[in-house]
Amino acid sequence: MGHTTKHKSKLIVRMKRIRGQMAAVERALEEGTDCAEVLQLVAEGRNTKEIAEILHISPRTVEFHRHRIMDALGLHGTAELVQYAIKHRIISS
Repeated sequence: MGHTTKHKSKLIVRMKRIRGQMAAVERALEEGTDCAEVLQLVAEGRNTKEIAEILHISPRTVEFHRHRIMDALGLHGTAELVQYAIKHRIISS
C-alpha cells in the first residue's frame, strides 16, 4: 500500500467517524430532547445556571448535555459550539 493509499484510507475512516458523530447529534436535536434546547441556549450565550432554571433541570444535566454535544461533534469549547450552531442555522449570527 503506497503512501497516498494509506492517507486516503485514514481520511475515509475519519470522515465516516465525523458523519456518525453528526448523525447522533442531529438525531438528538430532531427528537426535541433537552439536548437541543441546551444547544440553543448555550449558543445564545446563556450560562449553565440560567439554562438549568429555564429548562427546570439540574446544572449537572445541562453540563452533561453540553459535553455530549461537544464530544459528538469533536468541538473543544463554547465558541466552537456557537460557530456550529450558526453554521447549521440553529441560531442566527
